[in-house]
Amino acid sequence: MTLTIRDFHWNEDFEAVNQFLFEAWTAGPLFRNWAPPMFENTKFGPGGTEYVDKDDEKIKIWENQSEIVAVSIVEPSGLCWIHIHPNHLDSERER
Repeated sequence: MTLTIRDFHWNEDFEAVNQFLFEAWTAGPLFRNWAPPMFENTKFGPGGTEYVDKDDEKIKIWENQSEIVAVSIVEPSGLCWIHIHPNHLDSERER
């Protein structure tokens, strides 16, 4: 598998990432992945600071030939989430 990691841009990538999270969430009981509303809450949800364009830097899209296989989110505090589709669990080891 040829895996690339690219920057996320809210306006261009939100729908694709949200769809990926929905598919990953419903594909099986992989509780490490966020449900799509949790991702929406990074921008629209209650609490926390207001989302600004520079927050895109903390989100990366992992792709295999333009198919999203994972999304990673790293907070400035060092807290990290990696959301991987159950069909691509080997991607975590590859990077």
